[in-house]
This record gives sequence, structure tokens and C-alpha cells, in this order.
Amino acid sequence: MRFFVDDLFSDDEDAAQDLKAQGTPASDESGVFVKTELSSPLVVALDDHDVDAYAYDYDTEDSDVYDTSQIIPDAQTSWALYDRETRIAVREAALLKAHEVDKVAGLVQAWARDQEAQRRAKEESEWQTISLHLEQVSLAQRQEDEAMKAAWEARTQALELAVDEAISTAERNAEARKQRLLAIEAEKQRRIKEAEEESRRLILEEQRRQEEKAAQERARIQQEEERRAAKLAAEEKREADELQAQEDTRQAQAAAEAAQAEEARRQQAALASGPKFEAEQYQRLLEEVDVQVKQPIAKDAKLKDVCLRAKMVINRRIGTMTGSTQALKVIVQDIHRELTRAGETDPRCLRWLLNATCKKVVTQARREAEAISKAAYPMALLTILLVKPFPELKDLFLARLAKQCPWTIPYVDYDLSMEGGRKALGWKAKDNGRYTDFETYAREQKGVFTLFIAVTTIDLEGSAFHIGLCWRTISRLLNTQLENDELRKMSYLMLEAFLQLGGPSIQEAYGELGRQLLVVCGAYVGQEAVGSEASRLRIAVENIEGRASAAKFKFGP
Repeated sequence: MRFFVDDLFSDDEDAAQDLKAQGTPASDESGVFVKTELSSPLVVALDDHDVDAYAYDYDTEDSDVYDTSQIIPDAQTSWALYDRETRIAVREAALLKAHEVDKVAGLVQAWARDQEAQRRAKEESEWQTISLHLEQVSLAQRQEDEAMKAAWEARTQALELAVDEAISTAERNAEARKQRLLAIEAEKQRRIKEAEEESRRLILEEQRRQEEKAAQERARIQQEEERRAAKLAAEEKREADELQAQEDTRQAQAAAEAAQAEEARRQQAALASGPKFEAEQYQRLLEEVDVQVKQPIAKDAKLKDVCLRAKMVINRRIGTMTGSTQALKVIVQDIHRELTRAGETDPRCLRWLLNATCKKVVTQARREAEAISKAAYPMALLTILLVKPFPELKDLFLARLAKQCPWTIPYVDYDLSMEGGRKALGWKAKDNGRYTDFETYAREQKGVFTLFIAVTTIDLEGSAFHIGLCWRTISRLLNTQLENDELRKMSYLMLEAFLQLGGPSIQEAYGELGRQLLVVCGAYVGQEAVGSEASRLRIAVENIEGRASAAKFKFGP
């Protein structure tokens, strides 16, 4: 007896209940039955022992377990996937059952050869039993499939509900977090607004105090001007006629002297400019300012008053300079405003104030820059920024530097044993007629020289002070033969100040040529020179060479 599994488990579940008998299998002489309709032949070998020993109360279906653990309960798994996997499992179980049925049929056929009549009756009974059993198996399988389907649908529905709940919870949490962030941002904006309002209030309060202070200052100045005007009114009337006559004479004389000076300057410009010529040129410039500007203004009470009041403002602003860029900007604006007003009053007032401004800057550097070398940078920046709108300030500034510190040219060919020589070299006379000691002189000269190095090495676009001025001064100094011990010590101090403040800038601007200049500075002092000045210069040379070999860097304010 043979059965076809494809017929038992077709897509039509009703047709799968009918058993289709397909005839009696062929047998060979050894009693072996072969089922040729299966995809692979099933060979069953029967003997008398097998027939007697076969137990019909055992069914492989009892030990079959349909593994459904491979069906992954995922929310995205569809019923079609589940149905397909179930069919595959049922098909495999049915194949096993079909093999068992074929084996039973073979045993029945073997028993029938010996007891034909009895076996035929028993075969019919066995057939009915097997058919009933298969129907029960099919029914149980369908019930199990339906139960699994229902369980799967329940699990899927529960999973979907859990996913929906998780999404809802996440959305609620996100909304709550959004509300918290909005509250934090609102609080932050509120605090910023309060801080801005407080800042505006403080600024307005400060402005009010400054305005009150300025009003008081203006009132004081006005009262002072009124008193001064009342005092000068009588003098002006008395001196008016005399001053007019003197002014006419002075203007004619000044015009002639200016023409002669300009002609002399043009002639000298054609000559090679040496240290001595440069020193004399700066001296003539200061003498010209004294004759053409300072003396006439000293005789004109009105112009003198204008200049003195503007000078007071300028000196006060320069005296309050710090390293702050914003403060420096305000100071430059204030000084520019005072200079512009003076120029509108009289061009001589502008030149008078330019000379006074240069004198104040150099004097302050003489006191401060030596102690703190970087203190020269704010004053150097102030000078550079003022030269742009007032170009005449450049020559006046260099002339003032040369007068206070001839090492900026350098021209030091003076006799120290003579009073005029020491004065020309920048020594200051005390009240008792003696000159300052060497330490004080060296400290003040180094302060002014530091200002010169700073103003010529600052890398500022549009600066009128080119770094070539620094190169020229240092190269001249290195080529100057100094026999006097004090002057030689001063040269060591000047070179030390240059290396500390301008050495890196020279090397950066001139490259290898600049490095050679630094090497010459080391050779200038040598190893034989003694004294603290020579030792400090040697240390400065070693430091600048060490920094230059380590890395390229920018040194400045």
C-alpha cells in the first residue's frame, strides 16, 4: 500500500483528508518492496523476525516535536512568513509519517503471504485504523496551527501595543524635555536682559558722573580763563602796537631765514648723510623751531594761552597711558583733536604743540622705559599713529631723541672733559653744578634708546619709521671706535637694549643678514671686555642666538 504526501497535504485542506491508493508496490524475489513514486526510493527489507517483532502500539508522531522556535517574534514578521514556515514543518512531519505508513503496509503484505485470508481481513482493519489515525493527526495539526496563529496574533498585537506605548512615552518625554529647555532658555534670556539693563544703568551712571566732572572742569577752566583774560586785557592794549610792529619785522626776517634754511637744507641733502651731519641737521631743526615758533608765541599772549592749555591736556593724556589698546585709541583721538584745534587757530601753534608732544614722549620714556622695556611700546605706537595725520612730527621726534640721547644717531664724538661735551652727550646738570652720576646717565640714556628701538621695529602698516633706521644706527655703532671707558660701557648697554627689544625683529626682517648683524654684536664685545655692561651684553647675545635657533617667532607688543 502506498501514499503520496503531496496529495495528503495540498493547498486544499479538504482534499488532504482523502487517502489515495495507488496500487500494490512491486516486489522482488527476496521479499523487498520498493516505493518508486517517492523522490528517493524507500527500500523495506522484511523477514519473519521483523514481522513477529513489530509493535503497532509505537507511533513516531508521539516523539515528533514541531520546532517553532526558529520563527522570530518580530513586529515586522507577517502572517505569510509564519504560514510558510508552518507548512514546511508540517510537510517534513508528514514525510516521516508517510515513511512509517509505508513500513506498516510492507509488514501487512508480508504477513498476508502466509495467512492470506486472515491477513486480508486484518489488513482492512489496519487500513481503517491508519486512516483514522491520519485524520486525527491532520485535525490535531490544524488545531495546533490555529492555536499557534492565535498566539502569534496575540503576541503581535501585544508587541504593537507595547511599541505604541513606548513611542507615546518617548514623545511625552521629548515634549517635557522641550518644555524644560524652553524654560531654561527663557530664564537665560531673562538674566541676560537683566545684566544688560544693569550694564546700561552703570554706563549711564558713569556717563552722568563724567559729564558732571567735565562740567565742573569746564566751569573751572572758564573761570580761570576769565581771570586770565581780565589780567591780560590791560597788557594786550599796551602791547598791541608794539607787537604789531615787531610782528611785521619778525615775519619778514623769518621769511628770509626760512628761505635761507631751506636752501641750505637742499644743498646739504645732496651730500652723503653721516652721523655728524645728521646730528647738526637735528640741532638746526630744533633751533629753527625755537626761533620761528617758540619765541613768537611766547610774545603773543593769546597764542601762548592756546598752546599752554592744549599742552596741559596733551601732557595729562600721555601721562595716563597704559598697555590697553582701547585706552591708547582714546588718547590718540584726544591728542589729535587738540592738535587740530591748535592748527586751526594758527599753524605755529600746531608746530609748537608737535614739538611739545615729542618732548613729553621722550621725557617720559627717559623715566620709564629703562625700568620696563615694554613700557616703550605704548609711547612708540602713540608716536607712529600721530605721525600719519601730522608728518612733520617725524623729524621733530627724531630730533628730540637725538638731543636727549645722541646714541640714536649715533654721534658721540665729544670731549667728556669739557662741560659742553657732557651736555651734548645727554648728561644733566644738577642744582649744585655737578652732572649726574654714570649709573643715572646710563639708565636714562637706555630708556630713550629703548623708545627709539621700539618705534623703528614695530611692524605696523603705514609706519613712517622704517626698520632700516634701527639697522643704520646699530651698524654705525658697531663701526665706531670708542677709546673712553664710559662711552664703551654705554655702547655695550645700547647694544644690549637693541638685542633685547629689536634683535628678533631685525633677524625676521633681514633673515641671514640680520643674523650676521647679531653675530657682529657678539664679536664687538668679545670675551676680553670686563665689567657688568660687557657681561650683560654677552648674555644678551647668547639668549638671542638661543631663541633664534630654537624657533622662528614674533616679538612685539
